[in-house]
Amino acid sequence: MRKKRFHLAERRFKIARLYSQGKKQFEIAQELKISEVTVLKDLDIVVSDWKKFAARQIDMIKAEKLMEIGELKRTNYEGYFRSIAEKKKKIERRETGQRDGKGVSITTKANETSELTGDPRYLQGVQWCIDKEIELLAIEDLAAGGKEFILTIEPASKKLAQRMARDDSEPSPGGD
Repeated sequence: MRKKRFHLAERRFKIARLYSQGKKQFEIAQELKISEVTVLKDLDIVVSDWKKFAARQIDMIKAEKLMEIGELKRTNYEGYFRSIAEKKKKIERRETGQRDGKGVSITTKANETSELTGDPRYLQGVQWCIDKEIELLAIEDLAAGGKEFILTIEPASKKLAQRMARDDSEPSPGGD
């Protein structure tokens, strides 16, 4: 059983390699001495596996970017709240003068509190983060009528998809 799986995986690897080199399905079948139907079925499985792998990679990248955007959003919120907090300022005033004919220095200390309005640049940063999250998750597309979110992987898979479409439209010699 294990030997059979290994042989199957090896055959699919060879088919994928030859296909990615631009060989037609009938050429692959001739070279590996198998039927075109087998090549077609194996290619379907290989392409399906590639798509699953690519989707997992894209999901991982999305998750990383969402974490980065979340951290940036948190930082912008913190900056905004710091910018609207009360600002306390210690004021020291020194005055010199004369008392009883002697030079005297008088120091007065006071605290001055002022409320600041928030810096709108931080809110612009928060809005940018929210917009990027919506864009990354394709929420607008889903909300606007359930449009399908389509990702394209460049350039290898685009070429592969074009080649597959071309192969599907061309009749193969041999009739398989």
